[in-house]
Amino acid sequence: LKQVQGPCPAAVPAMFCCCAQRSPDAEAILESPQAIHASGLSSTARQQEHKEPSLVITSELVVEEATPSGPKLGQDGSPRSASPPSGRLADPMAAPEPYPATVARPVSPKRQQVEAIAEEQSPVAESASAPAPAPAPASAHPDFSGIWVLRYVEGDMEKFLTDTGVSWSMRKAGKAMGYGVGKLLHEVVQEGEDITIRVTTPKGRATQKFTVGIKAENVKTPDGDSMTVRSEWIADGKELLCKNTTANGVPKVSTRRFLRGSEMVIELIAPAGTTAFQCFAKQ
Repeated sequence: LKQVQGPCPAAVPAMFCCCAQRSPDAEAILESPQAIHASGLSSTARQQEHKEPSLVITSELVVEEATPSGPKLGQDGSPRSASPPSGRLADPMAAPEPYPATVARPVSPKRQQVEAIAEEQSPVAESASAPAPAPAPASAHPDFSGIWVLRYVEGDMEKFLTDTGVSWSMRKAGKAMGYGVGKLLHEVVQEGEDITIRVTTPKGRATQKFTVGIKAENVKTPDGDSMTVRSEWIADGKELLCKNTTANGVPKVSTRRFLRGSEMVIELIAPAGTTAFQCFAKQ
């Protein structure tokens, strides 16, 4: 140690102070590198207590400790991102720190290409990219298919039967039987424009076949008579109108068939214009 004029600084340990007489123990300590290192640590600790800036010089780098006035600055004046703990030497043989959890590791271009191909071939990706199938178009006409039983009638059935030429005795019998409620059945098979109706009444049974839009001749009624049927869709295709005549062209009772909720309704139209309604429920 070089002897200087005046008292030694407070940061210098007593064993190194040139103002005091060295003891044999101090001479031995001076020759020990471990003691010199420990003394340096003690000096640094006292500097931290007084909040004085210090400079730690190693063989690899220079670290400037933070002061109470602001963050650490590098040689170019920019803040340093990290530094070794105060008073400790940086170990050049230490292993590098791992990647932070928040920083994604770089992905090679080849790996990106493989992942892109796998995503394209994924069934989930195919289902997500494939367009949804278009819904089946709704039928423009109601479907009367099914077995329907007469539940009730609406309108003046007595007047209707009178205007169609039914005799008094037959009108009384029809009224006594409830005009066919619970006994009149219509079994309808509808395939596109082809319609088949099997009618069952207390008088008998008859099968009527026709194609909508095409005149059908020799269509049988439950009474055993023959008639000609001219059918067409009306009311924007929601109702089926059947105009019935005899083989000679004399008008008979026509029908207008449509759905009302869960019911099938048949409007009976007399040649004089009188109407009555039969309301069916599906079995």
